[in-house]
Amino acid sequence: MEHQPGRDDFRQLFRNTNRRVYAFVRRHCDESDCDDLIAEVYLAAWRHFDQLPAEPLPWMLGTARKVLGNH
Repeated sequence: MEHQPGRDDFRQLFRNTNRRVYAFVRRHCDESDCDDLIAEVYLAAWRHFDQLPAEPLPWMLGTARKVLGNH
């Protein structure tokens, strides 16, 4: 049976990337906007979870850059 990614996998992704993603976003926006922008990054990750590369951090940071650009 093939493994289906789920909540535990997403939680692991969050634990592995949240400090770097937060630091990146925080450097480029006001603190008052950080939580909403980071939520957008992780929403995109959730939507594309099955397409994330084995090392997801560069994808996450690229997505954060796009979210910041749209902000």
